[in-house]
Amino acid sequence: MNAAGRRVVCLVLTVSLAVIPGCARTMGEARSDDLIPLRLGVGREPLSALAYVARDEGLFEANGLDVDFVEYEGAQTAHERLLAGEVDVALCTDTPIVLGALAGKPVTVFATIARDPNDLTILARRDAGIVRPSDLRGKRIGVQGGTAASFFLDSFLTMQGIAHEEVMIEQASHSEVAAALIGGGIDAAAMREPFDTQVAQALGDNLVVFAEPGLYTKTASLCVRTDSSVEQEAFVRLVRAFIQAEELMTGDRAEKLHAAAAEAIGVNGGAVVPAVYAPGSVSLRQALLLNFEDQARWAILHDLVADPQQFDSLALLDTTVLDAVDAERVSVIR
Repeated sequence: MNAAGRRVVCLVLTVSLAVIPGCARTMGEARSDDLIPLRLGVGREPLSALAYVARDEGLFEANGLDVDFVEYEGAQTAHERLLAGEVDVALCTDTPIVLGALAGKPVTVFATIARDPNDLTILARRDAGIVRPSDLRGKRIGVQGGTAASFFLDSFLTMQGIAHEEVMIEQASHSEVAAALIGGGIDAAAMREPFDTQVAQALGDNLVVFAEPGLYTKTASLCVRTDSSVEQEAFVRLVRAFIQAEELMTGDRAEKLHAAAAEAIGVNGGAVVPAVYAPGSVSLRQALLLNFEDQARWAILHDLVADPQQFDSLALLDTTVLDAVDAERVSVIR
């Protein structure tokens, strides 16, 4: 888009967003004629909805960013591609962040953008003799290793009093696990959207779903490599764009934006739930550190990382970006 086009876009956005609390203030700080290039890696899952809203509503450009929006199957891949230098910033979920840090490959988190206490479920085949959680004993359960799904599965089995030795866990990618469950190659799986919908459509009444809201709250956070050379101003502008997206998602247009984001991600409309994007979602909270520490203990207990490094959850956070934008969104004890 040329400079004249950008000026038109920003003018329209300024007028339309001025009615949203906080947007008029931040919009005036962006320089539309001086766009900073930024490669953003995003997993196609409900916790990434704010990124799609920011993209589709023109908020990145309105805040002075020229964003190359790179999509991946999930947040784990986005984390891997960030470490490989393919993108400058990635939306990463907590489990890959923790496992990476334990393996000596930490990233830096500068803002959490979403959280969901019910993102993951256990899907099972009724014809495998599974109608209640205890029926999972002796069954083949699929999961993508190194993801939040693997942490949720372990937590779910522990809550049900089922030992690891009592099940057969088979690891593969989310898409491969979904295909195996549909085809009968496995009996159950720990899954998230959009794969939940795919399995439900294929299995119909043969599907049994076990949900446990609140057992584990999955988070998605903006992360960069520890050796990133991108200027901090780019991250400040990015956070402003996400805050504006949050304000849109919790405003009068919320229902339509939820539906549009779900369509862009490829999930059913109910997967992008309002609770995920409550006011103040873009933040850095003490609860994130507790989440990291729980998962670090889990990973070490189950020998998920060879020769784990000393783990310091606080060292993974950089509060300076969010402090510069809205310090009230930071509740980390430092």
